Amino acid sequence: MSVATFLFTDIEGSTPRWEAAPDAMRVALETHNETLRKAVEVHAGHVRNYTGDGMCAVFDSPRSAVDAAVAGVQEGAQDVRGLLAPSIVAAIIHDIRRKSRPWGSS
Repeated sequence: MSVATFLFTDIEGSTPRWEAAPDAMRVALETHNETLRKAVEVHAGHVRNYTGDGMCAVFDSPRSAVDAAVAGVQEGAQDVRGLLAPSIVAAIIHDIRRKSRPWGSS
């Protein structure tokens, strides 16, 4: 049995931001997705899907998920600060026990 660790992210307050500044929000979301995708890949994770203004990624270890979350949120906050200030990205990490690897990890 192994552990699958999920990382979920979300740009807090995105709905009013979309309404107030859709062009800036579109750029901020693209920046958020790219920054976090890179952090996930660097830390041996796999992006499962994008969820509107966030993403879901899976890792084989909790440590990798935490490292990706910290790197992605820190770097992402720097990247979107000029686009949408203040910008808060929430990250939630959850791990489960599993018998197989159905989420695409090797």
